[in-house]
Amino acid sequence: MAKKNEEAPNNSEALALTNEQVLAARPDYIKEGSRGQEEVSLRDMVLPRLGLCQTNSRARNKNNEKYIKGLEEGQLFNTLTGEIYGEKVQIVPLFFYHSRIMFRDMNEGGGIICQAPDGKKCQLNNGGPCLHSMWGPKGEPPECNEFFNYPSLVYKGPGEQTNDLIIVSLKTTGLEAGRNLNSMIRMRNADTFAGIYELSSYADKNPAGNDYYTWRVRNGNPPWTDPVLLAKAEKMYKIVFEGLKSGTITVDADDDSIDAFAAHDSEV
Repeated sequence: MAKKNEEAPNNSEALALTNEQVLAARPDYIKEGSRGQEEVSLRDMVLPRLGLCQTNSRARNKNNEKYIKGLEEGQLFNTLTGEIYGEKVQIVPLFFYHSRIMFRDMNEGGGIICQAPDGKKCQLNNGGPCLHSMWGPKGEPPECNEFFNYPSLVYKGPGEQTNDLIIVSLKTTGLEAGRNLNSMIRMRNADTFAGIYELSSYADKNPAGNDYYTWRVRNGNPPWTDPVLLAKAEKMYKIVFEGLKSGTITVDADDDSIDAFAAHDSEV
């Protein structure tokens, strides 16, 4: 029996926010449930992205609404909740798809000029081929950015929360990691969502000598999903694949511009 001077945990402290956006662990008196969410589906929500913090990422700017307290360069984070994963995270990719986005220069206010969620139908060309996907005659990079996208579940270990749905979007120097991931998935000769992979960051320099962070991919530990996680991943694969295909599921494009500009400013 507890002594009288041993106080019970302060529930108000248990409810405190960490990183200003990420909720602390749910108190014991609040049970799992979904009442009040009966009419909410994925089409009514915005899917977060896995961000990679650069030197000039807006998430490091205290005056920006996307600011995440404690976020450091090279760390991976959830663009919606602000959860910081550290310099590596394990994921269960559900499937792969291309997309393209053309951004307005930051000196002109930033934002998106055009985007093709399927990587093919250009809004500036009335649904035709992309007008700005080609390299210039002197090796100038395309004005329109190509993305490798992987809707994924975040894997935090056996018995932990493993249904955090997130979009991994790789561009520019990250495309090499994307090609490696595609090759690793193909070599396993199994469904994409049957495997666990580790994404991490490392520092590199661009031709101008500026530091930036890019992606590295390795096999996960463990490398395969267990039966419970496999069933959950297969279910999410079907829902998200159909939702993105039909346009009923939305991915937050604003976070695209934030991460892409931060990386672009560091890479070029």
